[in-house]
Amino acid sequence: MESYLVITIVLIVIIKIIQKKPVFIMNIKGKKITTKGNAPSKFINEATLIAKDYKIIGTIKGMKKENGIKLEFSKSIKPPNQQKFKNVFPYASYTKKKKDNYNKAG
Repeated sequence: MESYLVITIVLIVIIKIIQKKPVFIMNIKGKKITTKGNAPSKFINEATLIAKDYKIIGTIKGMKKENGIKLEFSKSIKPPNQQKFKNVFPYASYTKKKKDNYNKAG
């Protein structure tokens, strides 16, 4: 019985370690945006304009992935508005740059 408890606790700890934490969380309530974490300031400014123009309420999370950042949206932000945020997000600042060995003299 105790071994099941230990296994359960170990599994819970492993799951907590594996879960990815967001790079930033942006809470949007109409004209007001609050952020936790490292959201790019240019994105915050653009998101503020979008939220104000379209009266958006919801949450955007910037989740770290292997090749950069993926934006995750709350259900209250409809797909057309999600695309507006994706269009202004600076993905290039988060992507890993591959070395270009093609032009190197050897």
